[in-house]
Amino acid sequence: ERVTAPQTFATKGDAQRWLAVTQADLLRGTYIDPTAGQVTFARWAEEWLGSNPAKRAASVARDRAALGTHLLPILGDLPLASITPRHVRTAVEAMCAKGLSPKSIRTYTGTLVAVFNAAVDAELIGRSPVRGINLERTKRRDRPTLTPDQLYRLADEVPGRYRALVLLASGLGLRWSEVIALRPSDVDFLRRTISVRQTVEEVD
Repeated sequence: ERVTAPQTFATKGDAQRWLAVTQADLLRGTYIDPTAGQVTFARWAEEWLGSNPAKRAASVARDRAALGTHLLPILGDLPLASITPRHVRTAVEAMCAKGLSPKSIRTYTGTLVAVFNAAVDAELIGRSPVRGINLERTKRRDRPTLTPDQLYRLADEVPGRYRALVLLASGLGLRWSEVIALRPSDVDFLRRTISVRQTVEEVD
């Protein structure tokens, strides 16, 4: 099968050098078809989103939001093989300019890392362009703790149907996804125990 080189060459010597390198890559099993990387970032990102059916719905929704809001507007129309670290830095700088928190920027950059790592694994590109990116470290914020008196005052302020939710979440240290998933069958009034058997995730 005749395969055309991805570009023309100024001299025959340049063409022969490219051919020698390509043949060596073929022998080593490291050859990447240059036409494979012509798929756009947007198309590959959509394929990547649907590639893991076991992924949690909340994680898929987060990745889709990160791509649609912050990454596709800058990288979407570009072929994968043409995206450079400079393009990635532009995307990261745009997120910084929007005032996103360091934690959000780190999370969304993680999505970008996963998209390109999958492209490398699929042999669409030889190397990920997400490299040399200096991200601001996230700072842990102090979280105030309510006193028992403050907790009961809070429980008295919310509508009555939510009082048990406030007291259970705080008294047992349950996450939001755990406390809203509780059902009457999870409560053993005789043994005075609660079993956390499931969680509820809010995707949208």
